Amino acid sequence: VLGIGLPGWIPPCVQVVCVPLTLYVGSVTLEPWKIPLNIAITGESGSGKSTFVNAFRGIGEGHKEAAPTGAQESSKDPIPYFHPDYPNVKLWDLPGIGTMKLRAARYLERVKFKSFDFFIVISDTGFRENDVKLAQEIRRMKKKFYFVRSKIDNDIRAAERKVDFSTERTLEKIKDTTVKGEFFFSSPQVFLLSNFEPHLYEFPTLQETLGRELPAHKRDTLLYVMSNTSLEIIEKKKEAFQSEIKLYAGLSGTVAAVPVPGLSVLFKTHLEEKKKINIAITGESGSGKSTFVNAFRGISDGDERAAPTGVIESSKDLIPYFHPEHPNVKLWDLPGIGTIEFPAVKYLELVKFERFDFFIIISDTGFRENDVKLAQEIQKMKKKFYFVRSKIDNDIQAAKRKRYFNNEEYLAQLRVNCFESPQVFLVSSFESHLYDFSLLQQTFERDLPELLLAEH
Repeated sequence: VLGIGLPGWIPPCVQVVCVPLTLYVGSVTLEPWKIPLNIAITGESGSGKSTFVNAFRGIGEGHKEAAPTGAQESSKDPIPYFHPDYPNVKLWDLPGIGTMKLRAARYLERVKFKSFDFFIVISDTGFRENDVKLAQEIRRMKKKFYFVRSKIDNDIRAAERKVDFSTERTLEKIKDTTVKGEFFFSSPQVFLLSNFEPHLYEFPTLQETLGRELPAHKRDTLLYVMSNTSLEIIEKKKEAFQSEIKLYAGLSGTVAAVPVPGLSVLFKTHLEEKKKINIAITGESGSGKSTFVNAFRGISDGDERAAPTGVIESSKDLIPYFHPEHPNVKLWDLPGIGTIEFPAVKYLELVKFERFDFFIIISDTGFRENDVKLAQEIQKMKKKFYFVRSKIDNDIQAAKRKRYFNNEEYLAQLRVNCFESPQVFLVSSFESHLYDFSLLQQTFERDLPELLLAEH
């Protein structure tokens, strides 16, 4: 029996099996399509990791071997998925970093981060503090990784509502801001991807870059699992063809946009006393805080008095906006928690959290560790707050692509996955007549007298 070491480092989570050897004159080599490759798909919950896993493997979400996707964080532990044609290629669907079940401080140890060969970090907004933590750890291990900015189709759809919209300028703004503004170290290339339109944007570029930069002994393996979406890929597959080459894949992501409209009549009966009320709109970057501020004031994003909105984090400072009908009501558009400029550990101090009378925490996914930190601090101050789950229209649109969809059941699932208390309001970015916007108004009206009577 001829003894031979497998090329590359085989992580402990991979079972090593005997494979046929191809014998050449004077040397022995493993057939390239049988070299193990472990790819970790990581990022925050709700960013579209599981959908990406399915698309990379070239299977639909209705397939019996598809990774579960939906309105909640699907992965609670690292789950391996084999490519349907090439079982030596494992894509590991990792849990989201920074959830209540898997806090950022324990994440690397819990998911056995060191055991993977290659990493793809996925975000559906500008990359946040937790994404940068992952990147730093990968670099420390001297391994390769890429950033994928998912849900670009939803960003484009939201941006189209602006008068001066340009697809090219919007994409350039997303790319430039992500690469130059979010990281204090030299970042790798960022790929902008659509969840349902893999032929658009940068999916072919992602494939080409992966094929070019992976170590030589892994490159052929990866080429087998990539789609025919560019001439360069096709040519590389010809070169790698010392074996039969079949292909698959697509790309993915999941939704993004912004929240809720007009509360212009909310305070008419309760603000006769002219007491000053400071309402903080907070949450993670990209959740739609600035659009919510405009909607709360009953004005459109295009109004000259509107808070700036867009595909990037708009708020770098604490900016007050007066309600147009009630100037004693100030809405403060707070920067997002968990960015490089506003890391979670310093956020409360930087934004002077204690100065506000009332809080609205906004999230466009299931509520994460940072959202809970905010809620706990507010409760400690014995003040009022609500959770707003934004971008429901985009969630619904994505969910409708599934074979079995029921609107009421889906919304009920969203509520179950959020906190039980206080009440969670499900709102649409552009359809204020749907979902919980009216209920949000009614609840504010009910609770506002108590707020007015409180000592400020």
